Amino acid sequence: MQRPARILAVSGCVMFLLSTATGRTEEVQAATDTALVPLPEPTSEKSVQFSQQPAEVGDRVAQQINFAMHLNTSILQSDQIAHQQSVSQEHRQQRLVEVLEVAQGNVRQARVTFPQSRGTSPDGENPDKEVVEPVEGKAYLVTRQGKQLLVTDVNGAIPPRAEFEIVYTSMQSLGLPNPLAAFLLGRTIHVGETIEVPQSIASEMLGFGAELGEVKQFQLRLKEPATYEGSPCAVFVAKILVAGGANQPLRVGVVGPVVILTESCRTVVTELTGPLSVDAVEHTRGGSYQYQGSGEVRVAVHAHYRSRSQ
Repeated sequence: MQRPARILAVSGCVMFLLSTATGRTEEVQAATDTALVPLPEPTSEKSVQFSQQPAEVGDRVAQQINFAMHLNTSILQSDQIAHQQSVSQEHRQQRLVEVLEVAQGNVRQARVTFPQSRGTSPDGENPDKEVVEPVEGKAYLVTRQGKQLLVTDVNGAIPPRAEFEIVYTSMQSLGLPNPLAAFLLGRTIHVGETIEVPQSIASEMLGFGAELGEVKQFQLRLKEPATYEGSPCAVFVAKILVAGGANQPLRVGVVGPVVILTESCRTVVTELTGPLSVDAVEHTRGGSYQYQGSGEVRVAVHAHYRSRSQ
């Protein structure tokens, strides 16, 4: 009965892959309270055009990432239900990133602090109990060296493996070109227009490799131009569909608002919700088993950017 655990492991990856938009301060606290999250204010403009700004030393971003997944699974043998399971997983993370070094307009080194990083695990002794992760309340230095990402504590020592893996997964896009920004740069988009993000860009942006599946569809429909905390932005409705192959029969379809600042191509709001399903057959010496699962996944990311002068 290992397949349900495997499904949950992949669903955990979805949590990070859908929240690639890169501790308890008032600035971050505001992003954790739904009532305090600022809403985009619509403007009378009928189109938007995107530009980009290079990173600068002293730039800061406070992010709040919330993930929730519920999955009902069944294992059938000879068309009879052999096992059923209902599981849920939640994760909350706050991170504060400050740029320490820049090379050719890209971040080379940053300090990242995790005021909060905790969640539930269906594989734990108490699946409903929220567990504090080892990075909570700690700070790290993250350095981009070509294709490598170096992670140390603030004293330059390599952190324990459990901490390293969380920091690395959370910050793996640091210092890399933003593929969506490159796609939007210089483009004029009109209200109501839908753009199809190329599969190669969508896969790179979301971090999906062949082992997790393929991004079958990534649409952005411009709902309206607006301002967000005083900065011009574009409010899109996103539609994303990811489907795996025979070795990873996972299917995820999510929709929801995505807010991107037009002067920097930075994503400040992402709220995606949709169904999650799995359907596979496994042949063993003891017979053939069919694994079925259905549920829902929700991902929300809110970011607040500040420059050195702010």
